[in-house]
Amino acid sequence: MDGNSTMSLGQFFSGYSELFLSFILVIITGILAYYTKNLYHATSKYVDLVGSQNQIMDEQNKMMDENRKHELLVKKYNRMLDEMKNLIAPLYASRDDPQIFIPIKLDSKIITDLETSEIDQIYYNSYEFWMNIRKNIYLNGSEELKKQLRKYEDSLRHPSMKRDERRDKYYSRMFEKNNKILVDIIEHRHCELAEQIKDIEEELGISESSQLTSNPKHEDT
Repeated sequence: MDGNSTMSLGQFFSGYSELFLSFILVIITGILAYYTKNLYHATSKYVDLVGSQNQIMDEQNKMMDENRKHELLVKKYNRMLDEMKNLIAPLYASRDDPQIFIPIKLDSKIITDLETSEIDQIYYNSYEFWMNIRKNIYLNGSEELKKQLRKYEDSLRHPSMKRDERRDKYYSRMFEKNNKILVDIIEHRHCELAEQIKDIEEELGISESSQLTSNPKHEDT
């Protein structure tokens, strides 16, 4: 009787322990599930936050890149306007003017020694014109124009040279040839630069075209 009672009591406690352990496991499982769920939501929020920050950074980088490109385009546009205004437009406007394109190489000493007269004033105007071109030659964006201006200057005859019919004819042929090529290059560069300025104005949303582009001689309209 006592042995049976002892076994029954042991079985009771053994079953109770298993039930208790099962209950504890259920509670622990619930707690783990709860924290796992919270961790999942926290992780999701963190991922969303990081994603939002990355998106903001991407948008900021994109905006900075667009601003940088815009600034570079504006600088390019202003430089082209300077080239047109101070270099190409004056050359283009005077390309057929024989009082500017003359076959004589002038310098300041010659201009100083000249007496005041109509023909000397022509020389002076030509000298002033080409001095202004030299001053603004750094704006030139055409390597072809740069080379031809050098050839054109080489074809000019210096007035201090002794008159020689053969040499005069040589310089005359050189001047006519290089002058024609120079005028062609000036016209080409003017057309090219005007188109580039127009394209940038459209890209920048500038409604009014440059006055210099449409009116290179600065004539009143």
